[in-house]
Amino acid sequence: MGDRQNLLFDKFEIVNCLKKDMQSGVYVANHIFLGRTIILKTLDTEQIDDPSILDRFKREAKILAQLNHDHIIKVFDFGTFNNYFYISFEYFPGQNLRKALASNNYSVTDKLSLLKQLVKAINVAHKSKIIHRDLKPENVLVNNELTLKLADFGLAHVDDETRLTMQNALIGTPAYMSPEQINGEDISVKSDIFSLGIIIYELFTGSHPFMGKDAAETLKNILKGYTNRLAAEVRSLPTELQEIISGCLQKEPSNRFKSIDEIIIRLDKISTTCAIPDSEVKKKNKKLWLIPVAAAVAIPLIMAVFTYLHRDEIPAITMNMITYPPESIMPDTVDLSHRTLINVKKKDIEYDQDGSQTLRANVTADSQKLTSAMNIKPGRLLVKCDPWAYIYLNESKIDSTPLNDPIILSPNIYTLKLIHPDYPPFIRHIKIIPDSILEVKVDLDTLMGFLHCNVYPWAEVFIDEKEIGQTPFKAPIKLNAGEYLLTIKNPKYEDYSERIRISKNDTFDFKFDFKNHPIKVSSDSILHGL
Repeated sequence: MGDRQNLLFDKFEIVNCLKKDMQSGVYVANHIFLGRTIILKTLDTEQIDDPSILDRFKREAKILAQLNHDHIIKVFDFGTFNNYFYISFEYFPGQNLRKALASNNYSVTDKLSLLKQLVKAINVAHKSKIIHRDLKPENVLVNNELTLKLADFGLAHVDDETRLTMQNALIGTPAYMSPEQINGEDISVKSDIFSLGIIIYELFTGSHPFMGKDAAETLKNILKGYTNRLAAEVRSLPTELQEIISGCLQKEPSNRFKSIDEIIIRLDKISTTCAIPDSEVKKKNKKLWLIPVAAAVAIPLIMAVFTYLHRDEIPAITMNMITYPPESIMPDTVDLSHRTLINVKKKDIEYDQDGSQTLRANVTADSQKLTSAMNIKPGRLLVKCDPWAYIYLNESKIDSTPLNDPIILSPNIYTLKLIHPDYPPFIRHIKIIPDSILEVKVDLDTLMGFLHCNVYPWAEVFIDEKEIGQTPFKAPIKLNAGEYLLTIKNPKYEDYSERIRISKNDTFDFKFDFKNHPIKVSSDSILHGL
């Protein structure tokens, strides 16, 4: 790489690393030529063994370069530098629609505004003969001003272009696929319209219309089509909105809307003052994060739970303790090992999407009050994590890195957990000593190994009997180092299992063709096979 004083490719000044693996990286950066903050995606072409990955990367840049719309993430430039391919995107501070719905009580007017922005973005793509193929809440971004942007065209399909994926392979996120996508049939703009219908249903009811107990049941429900039960759930909505949902979610493409234009016409007829029982919708929206969304939606959470329960070793970290002469000693009779770190009221605790607690109280101030009242000198914790991570202590969410100041804590032993959505959780017990600073440094990339699954035609992937998702995955699966039982399933073929070993900073490359004998490829440092 052209790295000179934190300068990448001679024109990008890296501000923050959002995601990084052996093949790719995503960064917040300053584009020194354009003089603006951007999102930078990079791909190391020497690390990929599947040419379609590079083709999709290039396609996303090419497609977004054609689309110039206020509600679509813009691409500024793309190119190559040595063995790297890169794309610079518009930086849009916000959160995806799923998180936005979970953390905000949007009014009916707000939701209609978001929906109108979304359909306009999709319509622009369709009129440019571009089918998104992966419409879902995670690919819709919303900021605090209720401005919406459609993102991630990495799986998009342009009419008349050569198909880059294997015939009959599942492309997209299973829980948001149309029936024809699931069946491996030809797709059209109506496939996007079906996915849009699921998003609209979730937006106004707080629940997924087809969600089952697992990915297989969800796919089965989608293939059944729109039912009377689903129609009953939206009867409290305006007639025009009911018609939009029904017209999007029809099983047969011929029965759906012909284009987004038809949806826009119906949306324009809806009065924002219509009587929708917001109280009921808000109750459901608060539970929306509980949906076990299949594949890409569920993978990070499943991976986190799986790794926590089955980790074979706790990775080493760098711990530097700077201790000052203690003026007081913590009494042995004091028990501060309860679930919450400090004395906070119930109203100061919220539950996040992952079900964990978040302390909204001022941790520093409250901890100072507690330790002062007990005549105990507090300690301090400074966490440095690359890339960033949420900081949990005794299961309570405290902050996220990078920290501006050390966290002030009562002296005790705590369970430190660092959570990044793209990595298994890092867990370590730490001891806070009075009037001391504990510094914890963690580089998540150096602790993980990677599993790349290339299965024909497709498979449900299980690791130690825990479901991970369905191939193809957009990126390698991150795992702690150790041995795992890898199982792949396709209902048309016999299940296949293999014991694999994941090594730190290495990639296990698993290739399998259900129609023939398996082909297993790995790096020299990897042991595999039963």
